[in-house]
Formats: sequence, structure tokens, C-alpha cells
Amino acid sequence: MPSVSEFVGWFFANVSVPLLAPVALLPMLKLARAYRGVSGGLVLRAIQDGQLFWTVIAMCATACYELARAMARGLDDGASALAWSAMVFHVLFIIGSAVLVMLGTIDTLHDGHTSSDGLPKDRRLMQVSLGATLTTAVTFSTVHFIVG
Repeated sequence: MPSVSEFVGWFFANVSVPLLAPVALLPMLKLARAYRGVSGGLVLRAIQDGQLFWTVIAMCATACYELARAMARGLDDGASALAWSAMVFHVLFIIGSAVLVMLGTIDTLHDGHTSSDGLPKDRRLMQVSLGATLTTAVTFSTVHFIVG
């Protein structure tokens, strides 16, 4: 069982940084005079069209890698069935995320996709991406600490 410091270090490097670093830097644009007028709502705009699905894909791919390594080391039948189930789950999340990020990108090409403030009229894709990101952060962490 990993120590608390090992968990915090792993979680910071593998989940927090990929998720938060790009978004956390955007508010810093308010510090530069040239961008103060356009910096409002940048965090929301950065994730509006499903861009968080890129991080979901990366976390799922890493979870699959860790599962494959654990299976190569050998698992008992019960653990093997659970590992295969987790593998299928993460592969399906990769496929679904790839499709949804493509659809989000296509939506940006159509007029009428955003309102006058530049934000999407329909925020369902953004909400789904936030849910998928949270789900993947939990499942990826679980996989790492159970089989890693």
C-alpha cells in the first residue's frame, strides 16, 4: 500500500498537472495589460468544446498501460477478470472521448454555435467532458493503486 506522500506525488504528477496546469495559467493573462480586456471567461472558453477529452484520452491510455503491465506479471483469475473489465472500460472511454472531441471541434466550424459572448449556446458537451474527466481521474487513480 502506498504512503500518503506517494499517493499525493503520483496524483499531482499524473492527474492534477495534466488537468489543471493549462487551465490554471489562463487567468494570469489578466496580469498583462494587453490581454486584460479579453481575458474574461477564458477558462470556460478553454473547455467549452470538449477539449478536456484530450486529457481523458491520455489518462485512459496510461491506465490501460498499467493494466497491461499488471496482467503481464500474472494475476489470479478474479483479479485478471477485473483487470480485463477495467481495460475494456478505459478503451471504450478512449473511443468515446475521441468521437466527442471530434464532434466538439466540428461544432466550432458552424455559425450559430456560440452566443454573442463567445461561449457555446449548448453546454452539454462541456458538462459531459467534465464528468468524463472526473470519472477517469478516479478510475485511473484506482487502477494505479490497485495494480501498480
